[in-house]
Amino acid sequence: MLELRPSEFHRVASLFDDLPYGPNIPNSVIAGIGRGRVFANDPARPTAALVYKNGACTLAGAADVRKTRLGGPRS
Repeated sequence: MLELRPSEFHRVASLFDDLPYGPNIPNSVIAGIGRGRVFANDPARPTAALVYKNGACTLAGAADVRKTRLGGPRS
């Protein structure tokens, strides 16, 4: 997964819409209200994403293992 820039956070918003336990933490980060980090399997067309905020991680979507990459921030 690659870390998204804050201007790209909106690309993963729909992945967190139907969470059964409430999307408050990930959506606050995605909306820019809360501080955190967002990672996606494909920055242009994400199908899986992880939102990290103060030790809490929320994973949503589905990923094709062959397409999911591990990595840090993009340059």
